Amino acid sequence: MKITRTQLRKLILESVVEFPTGKRLKQLLNDLRNGFLSYYDEGDTSMVAYGLDSWAEQVNNAIDYVKDEVGNDLSLFDQAADQAEALLIDGRFHPMSDYNVLARASDVEDQDDEFANFLDNLESGDIEEFPYYDDY
Repeated sequence: MKITRTQLRKLILESVVEFPTGKRLKQLLNDLRNGFLSYYDEGDTSMVAYGLDSWAEQVNNAIDYVKDEVGNDLSLFDQAADQAEALLIDGRFHPMSDYNVLARASDVEDQDDEFANFLDNLESGDIEEFPYYDDY
């Protein structure tokens, strides 16, 4: 397949210059970032405990989430922004909130049962450490 010099110039120009959707997306993301940053409330102890820098980091994570969800389709922006807002308020973008490592309720119940059995098997005056495992 051959292309002309004009077509080659056009392809190069398109790869270097942002499309109007890219500029619009940057503007929308900037407005969304400013809106999310304005949610910071010094009266809220859960926010103040980590500080404004932590909140700004969470907001940046939310903006990255929206950017990834939208891609090049601006019609998805409102839906992605609403989802990001809900996740931000829920604390899902906090660096310490790795929901993949939090214990499931069934795991906690199993640990409670195991600990109760351990206590039941102890004789009075017998001191022994509870056998912790690496996977807890």
